[in-house]
Amino acid sequence: MCYPLTMKKTISQTAKKLLCSVYELSRHRKIANMDGLIKILQGKIDEETLPLRKLKTFGLLISLKGKRAKMLFHQLVRNGYLDQKYIEGDYFLTLTKLGNPIAREFFEKITPNNKEKIKKKTILAIRKGDV
Repeated sequence: MCYPLTMKKTISQTAKKLLCSVYELSRHRKIANMDGLIKILQGKIDEETLPLRKLKTFGLLISLKGKRAKMLFHQLVRNGYLDQKYIEGDYFLTLTKLGNPIAREFFEKITPNNKEKIKKKTILAIRKGDV
């Protein structure tokens, strides 16, 4: 089994993308908890993420499951790459001095995901002559 963070402090590509999402939000003077970051990484559009859909990290990990993402975030906190700040009744993630240079370096390598999601209609109105 491959672990995202080993004793040698090597970081998986997925963990670096998580760090990048925290880094990019901080560049836009925003902070998020784990659930908010997961919504951004999965590309879920709602009232909170709608203004953030142009971020390079938006939809970067669409197949990442929430449980796995939270496990990775907790590992990054335990290993000193992320810090948790308790604000308004929840823990929000920030980069530490250890995580910031890794996130910045990896962020420069990311190509933006500018694909607009096309919502396919699943229910149509029947017009005369269609059926």
